[in-house]
Amino acid sequence: MNSKLAIVQYNCGNANHDKARPLFDSLDPARHLIIAVQEPFFRGRQGDTYCPRNYTLTYEASPNTKVCFMVSREIDAACWSRKQYGPDVAALRLRGEEHELTIINVYNPRGRRNANVEIQAWKQIDKALQDAAGEIILLGDFNCHHPRWGGPTVATEPEAERLLRVLWDAG
Repeated sequence: MNSKLAIVQYNCGNANHDKARPLFDSLDPARHLIIAVQEPFFRGRQGDTYCPRNYTLTYEASPNTKVCFMVSREIDAACWSRKQYGPDVAALRLRGEEHELTIINVYNPRGRRNANVEIQAWKQIDKALQDAAGEIILLGDFNCHHPRWGGPTVATEPEAERLLRVLWDAG
């Protein structure tokens, strides 16, 4: 695995089959090694989602699955694996000669918040973090807003505060 890894993270809003397709097709698999997608469009007849040439689609093929990875074929298939932690969380583990990296891809649907003011998929995220090896990148669409990542005019949501506290405590 190269010392530089370019990851493209994108929420398709169920439109990677048409609206997001030009973006995906413009990516260079030699430079953009990982595409982490939230809300991929599920093609019922094919039983999958759109994936650009020279990438390998890896996800749980279901209309309920809200995250997937597309891995450049520049990365040897023996050097990576994916694990699904429910429809909204998946982890991609990359193994190099000297390094390991786990990328955790999350989609937190709007409107499915619980009374404890936490991200709906927190148990799955926690399990993925426990299983992770090496360096960890946690990314995705958390649908929780905060000035730290949305700018000074963005209102703070309770889920964002909890996410910050948990990540801060984890180091």
